[in-house]
Amino acid sequence: MERCPVELWTKIACLACTDGGYTGCSLSLVSHAMHDVAEPVRYHSVSLDTVDKLLAFSARLTAMDRPPLIRHLFIAEMHVPRLRINSDDSWETFVKQRRQRAAEAKISIARIRNAVHTVVASAADTLYHLNVHSPPADITFPHLHDLTIAAIALTDPLATACDRFPSLRRLHVLDLSAGTSSEFCSGLADAAPNITHLRLSGVSQDTRISHFLRIILRMCPNSGSERDAAQSAGGHAFAQLGSQEDQEAAAVAARLPTLKCIIVQPTEIANGWCGTGGHLQSEMMVALGLLQLRTRFSVAESGQAAGPRFSLLPEQEYSAKQAREDWLDTVEGGSGPWQGKAVEYEEDAGPENVVWAA
Repeated sequence: MERCPVELWTKIACLACTDGGYTGCSLSLVSHAMHDVAEPVRYHSVSLDTVDKLLAFSARLTAMDRPPLIRHLFIAEMHVPRLRINSDDSWETFVKQRRQRAAEAKISIARIRNAVHTVVASAADTLYHLNVHSPPADITFPHLHDLTIAAIALTDPLATACDRFPSLRRLHVLDLSAGTSSEFCSGLADAAPNITHLRLSGVSQDTRISHFLRIILRMCPNSGSERDAAQSAGGHAFAQLGSQEDQEAAAVAARLPTLKCIIVQPTEIANGWCGTGGHLQSEMMVALGLLQLRTRFSVAESGQAAGPRFSLLPEQEYSAKQAREDWLDTVEGGSGPWQGKAVEYEEDAGPENVVWAA
């Protein structure tokens, strides 16, 4: 080790610290010399997937004289454990335990939020890649390039200030549903006007998102056939031309001039006792499939898409495990969530006409 320059060892350590923190901690325990070598890059990538890890890391950062260099950060969505009911307990005992548990949960949630704020604030100035359910609204990320967040995080006006993500290029949004789509579309242009890649995972029962995407993809309705197909599945996938919804979508699209790639992955849902969920999901999938079909026809005819590239992935849950795997793959230089197996629709689009593309 003495024959090799310290700068070279530090470079090697940086290339090795891409697994969320385990290798960085291990190298620091090898020897005093290796500890000094690895210390500048020990926190190159940090993965916090449990409450205990989050709280412990937050406490460590608070004790440091200055924040470490963190380039890649993954914070899993944290949940407070639910109260388990003991069948032998009396009703009075259950009510007492529930009240006590509610008070404890409130404290735990506050501790988790404070810890997330401490960690993200300490890393914000150097972060390149962040995966967190909802980044604190009062923090700016000057060098952030990749961001994975929940759709609900883009519905808060305080969280979508235009100067928060000046360098953001790839945005991955989770759990987009009908209840958040309108606010999300507006917040997207405010928060990330310079993005080149957009992925929507966990999309469900959202019949408006297809219309928003059609505007961004710069596609005009295809002589009524798209609207007829959508109406056969329910009728609300495309807004009327010139409507207020159409104008709002066009305004948002005009504020995303650098967008080049859009990936959509719907999630699987149960029909429910009345079948409404399945009906809305089917309508959404038909409309998205038509967009995929039109995109491919446009490329075949002109050699290039009229707007951003569009890829529709199969219906599948995007789990927390998959999110961490994609994050690790990106840290190691892979494509992470920006690759996948697309789904194509036949010309007479419908849920029964899906063809899985290699």
